[in-house]
Amino acid sequence: MAQIKLVATDLDGTFLTDGMQSHPDNRRAVQACKARGIPVCACTGRNWGACKRIVWQNGLSEYCVTNNGASVVDTRTGEIRYRNRFEPESVRRIVEMSLEMECETVSISGHDATYLYKDRAEYFFCHLPEEILALPAGQWMELKWFDTAEQMIEAAADDAERINVGLKREADLAPFCRRCERIRPVEIAASGFGHIEVTAKDGTKAEALSVLADIYNCGPENVLALGDSFNDLHMLLWAGTGVAMGNADEHVKAIADFVTKKNTEAGFAYAVERMIGLERTEE
Repeated sequence: MAQIKLVATDLDGTFLTDGMQSHPDNRRAVQACKARGIPVCACTGRNWGACKRIVWQNGLSEYCVTNNGASVVDTRTGEIRYRNRFEPESVRRIVEMSLEMECETVSISGHDATYLYKDRAEYFFCHLPEEILALPAGQWMELKWFDTAEQMIEAAADDAERINVGLKREADLAPFCRRCERIRPVEIAASGFGHIEVTAKDGTKAEALSVLADIYNCGPENVLALGDSFNDLHMLLWAGTGVAMGNADEHVKAIADFVTKKNTEAGFAYAVERMIGLERTEE
């Protein structure tokens, strides 16, 4: 196996045990990697506003991938190094199409904020873990509220990196995808039943991870990537070593080079220690 020069990790269901929490062994593994000169970068579906505290608290490295690959962010400054966002007219048409299909929720993820409007917000909160909902406002996500969809679209038009919709029925998925493709080429990932995340064409974790690899002057063969869900598939396939969590979807496990322990069992640390040959250090 080629030398590992970069570790890329999903957050929810992978590095995190729940909500905003990580296992102490994972934090130790991050520091051990960095002591060897190996950066550990978050590659997450969250936007920068929703992941920056996690990145800082766990000592993750100087760059991270956000919004399922829509951007690469400098974690020291919050500045965008790479971005693949929607043009305003596509935002409008995809949101309007989603409302025509009576989707249960429609929201927009920007660089630092999530844009919501009142009539389609209840489903959004129903599908968040209780440990996140219990946190004080502003500690887990920057939210911008609007009275109407039109106001939301206008406010997010120049900041839209991902559009999030909640489908009512599984049978709606194929028609939704077809209608999106008629508007413009897109990438569609599912993060749970009915919850669909739409990014612009090539807005995947793999595409953004290739940007990270260039920053750190390494190739895919030097990258160790870890994940648990469908939005991690491209990343695990692109990396020289793709690791699925023990709690990962079976489709993700099937394409991985290695299946580690569950996220609640410090599966991140277990895989990194095994693949890189780290020695345990006390926190």
